[in-house]
Amino acid sequence: LNTGIFHPFIHFEKPLFVAANGPAVGGGTTLQLLCDAVLSTPRATFHTPFKQLGITAEGCSTFTFERKMGKEGARRMLTHGEKIDALTALELGFVDVLVEDAGEGDSHQILLDEACRFAEAWVSKGRGRTTKGLVDQLDRVNVAEGKQLADAIFTSNFWSATLGRALNWK
Repeated sequence: LNTGIFHPFIHFEKPLFVAANGPAVGGGTTLQLLCDAVLSTPRATFHTPFKQLGITAEGCSTFTFERKMGKEGARRMLTHGEKIDALTALELGFVDVLVEDAGEGDSHQILLDEACRFAEAWVSKGRGRTTKGLVDQLDRVNVAEGKQLADAIFTSNFWSATLGRALNWK
Protein backbone atom coordinates (compact mmCIF):
# COMPACT_ATOMS: atom_id res chain seq x y z
CA LEU A 1 0.00 0.00 0.00
CA ASN A 2 1.15 3.54 -0.67
CA THR A 3 -0.40 4.85 2.56
CA GLY A 4 3.07 5.23 4.08
CA ILE A 5 3.89 7.98 1.61
CA PHE A 6 1.07 10.19 2.87
CA HIS A 7 1.13 9.25 6.57
CA PRO A 8 3.94 11.71 7.48
CA PHE A 9 2.05 14.60 5.85
CA ILE A 10 -1.08 13.74 7.83
CA HIS A 11 0.76 13.42 11.16
CA PHE A 12 3.34 16.20 10.91
CA GLU A 13 2.67 18.56 13.80
CA LYS A 14 4.05 21.79 12.37
CA PRO A 15 2.58 23.69 9.42
CA LEU A 16 3.60 22.46 5.98
CA PHE A 17 3.72 24.61 2.85
CA VAL A 18 4.25 23.80 -0.81
CA ALA A 19 6.21 26.01 -3.21
CA ALA A 20 5.34 24.68 -6.69
CA ASN A 21 7.32 25.83 -9.71
CA GLY A 22 6.74 23.11 -12.30
CA PRO A 23 4.63 20.08 -13.11
CA ALA A 24 3.11 17.96 -10.34
CA VAL A 25 1.51 14.63 -11.27
CA GLY A 26 -0.38 12.01 -9.24
CA GLY A 27 0.88 11.80 -5.67
CA GLY A 28 2.96 14.93 -6.24
CA THR A 29 -0.34 16.74 -6.68
CA THR A 30 -2.46 14.96 -4.08
CA LEU A 31 0.01 15.36 -1.22
CA GLN A 32 -0.08 19.13 -1.66
CA LEU A 33 -3.57 19.33 -0.18
CA LEU A 34 -2.34 17.47 2.89
CA CYS A 35 -0.25 20.58 3.49
CA ASP A 36 -1.53 23.85 4.90
CA ALA A 37 -1.03 26.13 1.91
CA VAL A 38 0.16 25.95 -1.69
CA LEU A 39 2.21 28.75 -3.20
CA SER A 40 2.85 28.52 -6.91
CA THR A 41 4.46 30.27 -9.85
CA PRO A 42 2.51 30.53 -13.12
CA ARG A 43 4.69 27.73 -14.54
CA ALA A 44 3.26 25.08 -12.22
CA THR A 45 0.72 22.54 -13.42
CA PHE A 46 -1.27 20.01 -11.43
CA HIS A 47 -2.48 16.70 -12.82
CA THR A 48 -4.18 13.63 -11.37
CA PRO A 49 -4.61 11.21 -14.31
CA PHE A 50 -5.86 8.32 -12.19
CA LYS A 51 -8.81 7.40 -14.40
CA GLN A 52 -6.66 7.53 -17.55
CA LEU A 53 -4.22 5.14 -15.86
CA GLY A 54 -6.95 2.76 -14.74
CA ILE A 55 -6.31 3.38 -11.04
CA THR A 56 -8.06 5.10 -8.17
CA ALA A 57 -7.41 8.34 -6.32
CA GLU A 58 -4.76 8.44 -3.58
CA GLY A 59 -3.32 10.71 -0.92
CA CYS A 60 -6.67 11.43 0.73
CA SER A 61 -7.66 13.33 -2.42
CA THR A 62 -11.24 12.05 -2.36
CA PHE A 63 -11.57 14.07 0.85
CA THR A 64 -9.10 16.95 0.54
CA PHE A 65 -9.90 18.00 -3.02
CA GLU A 66 -13.60 18.54 -2.34
CA ARG A 67 -12.82 20.15 1.01
CA LYS A 68 -10.49 22.69 -0.61
CA MET A 69 -12.00 23.17 -4.10
CA GLY A 70 -15.60 22.06 -3.79
CA LYS A 71 -17.34 19.37 -5.81
CA GLU A 72 -16.64 20.97 -9.19
CA GLY A 73 -12.88 21.27 -8.67
CA ALA A 74 -12.66 17.74 -7.29
CA ARG A 75 -14.68 16.41 -10.24
CA ARG A 76 -12.50 18.17 -12.79
CA MET A 77 -9.28 16.85 -11.32
CA LEU A 78 -10.22 13.44 -9.93
CA THR A 79 -13.00 12.22 -12.20
CA HIS A 80 -11.90 13.84 -15.46
CA GLY A 81 -8.17 13.90 -14.76
CA GLU A 82 -7.93 17.45 -16.04
CA LYS A 83 -4.44 18.93 -16.01
CA ILE A 84 -4.78 22.45 -14.64
CA ASP A 85 -2.42 25.38 -14.80
CA ALA A 86 -1.54 27.55 -11.83
CA LEU A 87 -4.08 30.29 -12.59
CA THR A 88 -6.90 27.76 -12.85
CA ALA A 89 -5.64 26.12 -9.66
CA LEU A 90 -5.81 29.51 -7.93
CA GLU A 91 -9.35 30.10 -9.21
CA LEU A 92 -10.44 26.65 -8.00
CA GLY A 93 -8.81 27.14 -4.59
CA PHE A 94 -6.09 24.50 -5.01
CA VAL A 95 -3.39 27.20 -4.98
CA ASP A 96 -3.51 29.75 -2.15
CA VAL A 97 -0.92 32.24 -3.43
CA LEU A 98 0.20 32.80 -7.01
CA VAL A 99 3.74 34.22 -6.99
CA GLU A 100 4.47 36.24 -10.10
CA ASP A 101 8.13 36.71 -10.96
CA ALA A 102 7.44 39.86 -13.02
CA GLY A 103 10.21 38.81 -15.38
CA GLU A 104 12.94 39.90 -13.01
CA GLY A 105 15.51 37.72 -11.35
CA ASP A 106 15.46 34.04 -10.58
CA SER A 107 11.88 32.74 -10.30
CA HIS A 108 13.00 29.91 -7.99
CA GLN A 109 14.51 32.39 -5.55
CA ILE A 110 11.50 34.69 -5.76
CA LEU A 111 9.20 31.77 -4.94
CA LEU A 112 11.45 30.61 -2.10
CA ASP A 113 11.61 34.11 -0.62
CA GLU A 114 7.83 34.49 -0.80
CA ALA A 115 7.29 31.05 0.73
CA CYS A 116 9.57 31.98 3.65
CA ARG A 117 7.70 35.27 4.19
CA PHE A 118 4.38 33.42 4.00
CA ALA A 119 5.50 30.78 6.53
CA GLU A 120 6.86 33.40 8.93
CA ALA A 121 3.60 35.35 8.78
CA TRP A 122 1.59 32.15 9.32
CA VAL A 123 3.57 31.20 12.40
CA SER A 124 3.69 34.76 13.80
CA LYS A 125 -0.13 34.77 13.77
CA GLY A 126 -0.08 31.60 15.88
CA ARG A 127 -1.63 29.48 13.12
CA GLY A 128 -1.08 25.76 13.22
CA ARG A 129 -2.04 22.86 11.00
CA THR A 130 -5.28 23.30 9.06
CA THR A 131 -5.81 19.54 9.34
CA LYS A 132 -5.31 19.28 13.11
CA GLY A 133 -8.85 18.08 13.91
CA LEU A 134 -8.99 15.84 10.84
CA VAL A 135 -6.13 13.40 11.49
CA ASP A 136 -8.32 10.37 12.32
CA GLN A 137 -10.55 11.01 9.31
CA LEU A 138 -7.55 11.49 7.02
CA ASP A 139 -6.02 8.24 8.33
CA ARG A 140 -9.23 6.36 7.49
CA VAL A 141 -9.40 7.89 4.00
CA ASN A 142 -5.71 7.18 3.41
CA VAL A 143 -6.13 3.49 4.31
CA ALA A 144 -9.31 3.13 2.22
CA GLU A 145 -7.75 4.82 -0.83
CA GLY A 146 -4.57 2.79 -0.43
CA LYS A 147 -6.55 -0.46 -0.44
CA GLN A 148 -8.59 0.63 -3.46
CA LEU A 149 -5.41 1.58 -5.31
CA ALA A 150 -3.73 -1.73 -4.48
CA ASP A 151 -6.82 -3.59 -5.70
CA ALA A 152 -6.97 -1.47 -8.89
CA ILE A 153 -3.41 -2.37 -9.84
CA PHE A 154 -4.51 -5.98 -10.30
CA THR A 155 -7.34 -5.18 -12.74
CA SER A 156 -7.35 -5.41 -16.51
CA ASN A 157 -8.21 -1.68 -16.69
CA PHE A 158 -4.88 -0.77 -15.13
CA TRP A 159 -2.84 -3.11 -17.29
CA SER A 160 -4.66 -2.09 -20.47
CA ALA A 161 -4.13 1.60 -19.71
CA THR A 162 -0.51 1.09 -18.67
CA LEU A 163 0.49 -1.19 -21.53
CA GLY A 164 -1.53 0.88 -23.98
CA ARG A 165 0.43 4.00 -23.05
CA ALA A 166 3.76 2.18 -22.99
CA LEU A 167 3.18 0.61 -26.40
CA ASN A 168 1.41 3.68 -27.82
CA TRP A 169 -1.78 1.77 -28.58
CA LYS A 170 -4.59 3.87 -29.98
